[in-house]
Amino acid sequence: MPEGKWLVVCVETKDSRRTRILNKFPRYISRPYYALDFVLKRVLPKWKPTRKIYFWITNGRNRVISYTEAIGRLFSCGFEVKNSVRIGYKTYILARKTGDPSYDMQPTYGALVRLKRVGYKGERIKLSKLRTMHPYSEYVQEYIYDKHGTDDGDKANDDFRVTGWGG
Repeated sequence: MPEGKWLVVCVETKDSRRTRILNKFPRYISRPYYALDFVLKRVLPKWKPTRKIYFWITNGRNRVISYTEAIGRLFSCGFEVKNSVRIGYKTYILARKTGDPSYDMQPTYGALVRLKRVGYKGERIKLSKLRTMHPYSEYVQEYIYDKHGTDDGDKANDDFRVTGWGG
């Protein structure tokens, strides 16, 4: 897409999907249904052993992602998010193409994240840790600072990138 062009994205985020499913059915049906839906639509596409099978069956359609991942993917592809609005269970995101893509060609999506760091005496090391932020959250940092400001100059206010268990 050429620079300067606009894009409108419609996404049902993981939080909207959860609310919709839990409100749609009685509790004894909605909780097990949501648990199954979570595994099928959130875990299988992100878990390496099942990722290829999932995409072979679904062609990548109807996946459920977080709001952070949705806008992070846009930023990583060279877009700038101008506005977003939630209408019902759908979130609409308005973005403008501002540059070239700048994403990691081997991102990690699952609960276990593999990171490259500089260790003792400048030695490059690889480490694994449990994910505490949503995928693609590293691309959203400047957006968070611009939109919400910071506490004490370094920690972002209202940082929605952190997962429920990472807070």
